[in-house]
Formats: sequence, C-alpha cells, structure tokens
Amino acid sequence: MPLQHSPNKSNASANKQVQSEPDIPSKVSQEYDSSFVSVRSKRLRTDSHSETDRLSELKDEIKNMLCSWKTEQNSALASWKNAQDSILKKLVSDLAEVKSQCNTIQKSNQDIERSLEFINKQYEELRLKMITLEKENKANRSSILLLESKIQEMHRMTRSSTVEIRSVPEKNNESKEDLTTTVSDIAKTVNTKLQLVGLHDAYRSTGKPGSMRNIIVDFTRVQDKYDLLASVRNFNKSRKPADK
Repeated sequence: MPLQHSPNKSNASANKQVQSEPDIPSKVSQEYDSSFVSVRSKRLRTDSHSETDRLSELKDEIKNMLCSWKTEQNSALASWKNAQDSILKKLVSDLAEVKSQCNTIQKSNQDIERSLEFINKQYEELRLKMITLEKENKANRSSILLLESKIQEMHRMTRSSTVEIRSVPEKNNESKEDLTTTVSDIAKTVNTKLQLVGLHDAYRSTGKPGSMRNIIVDFTRVQDKYDLLASVRNFNKSRKPADK
C-alpha cells in the first residue's frame, strides 16, 4: 500500500496566492467605468448684446468684402470692355481700309480691262491694216514687175532706134538744139539726107566730169538709123586709111 504524505504548508500558501479571480469581466468593467467618468459642467451664458454686435460686425465685414469684390469685378469688367471696344474699333477701321483698298483694286482692274479692250481693238485695227498693206504690197510688186517688163521692152525698142556717136567735143552750156545741129552736120558730111523731124531726141550720156561723153541720138524711124549707119560705113570705106 503506497504511502501518502500530508501537504506542506508552504505549498499550501503558494497555492493560495496564485488563485485566479473568479469574475474578471465584472472587475474590469468597474475599473473602466471609474476611470472614464467625467463631470459635465454647465456653459455659462453670455450677454445677448455682445452676440448681436459680433453678428452685425461679421455681416458688415462680409458686406464690405462683397462690395469690394463687386467693385473690383466692375472695374475689371469695364477695363475688359474698353479693351474690347478698342479692338472692335480697330477691326472696324481695318475693315473699312480693306474695303477701300478692295474698291481701289476693283477700279484699277476695271481700268486695266478697259485698257486691254482698247489695246485689243488697236491691235485688231493694226492687224487689219497690216493685212491691207501686205495685199497692197503684193499688188505694188506685181505692178512694179509689170512696169519693169514694159520698161525693158521700151528700152529694147529704144535701143533699136538709137545711135551712139563718140569722140565729139562737148561745147560749154551745150543744149539739145546744139546736139541736133551737130548730128545734122554729121549726116550731111556722110551724104545722108536727114530731116530734123526724124530726130526724136539727142542727149549726152552720163560720165565723169571732164570726160568726153558720147552723143545718144534717138530716131523717130528705125530706117533713118540704118540709113545713117550705112552712109557712115560707105564714107569710111571711100576714105584712105591716112585720112581716117
């Protein structure tokens, strides 16, 4: 049978000290309530006139602030309006100037159009004149060619009835009558009957000053020319070489 020892006093005392509290929540609640309990004191009442004055001062201050803000806004709005009016006036002035310039340009364009129309009209007239002148020039060329051909024909006909007499001294201030007399004397010398009515013209050929120019005799009939030439040949044949 096992032995049982009796409990020690010291152990019993220790056991007694470590015993837990049986109702911890109730105790904590009591401590919490006692630590946070405060006493509410009554607010002292102030004078009603002081509160009214403070409210009135606050109203006046707010009113003054609003009035000052309104004045500033009105001043800013007036400045903005003046600036906008100035810009608008400048825009109106610029638009008026642009409109004036447009009118001037339009007038200039109209003047240019009229000038171009006038130039075109003048050009058309000049073109028609040029065409007319070209036609006239062609007609004149045709006429000139026709006249040249006629002159050549007349020259050939004239040469067929003319005789050139050389080595005949020229008199001072020689006239056509002097030349006619000289030709008549030559015809008599070569035994040719030449009437003055048979001479159409007599003149000196062109030449340098101081030179002996030939006599050109234009007969009315070609036969008179041939008769004179035949008489001159016979006269030269009948003469001796020393007399020539």
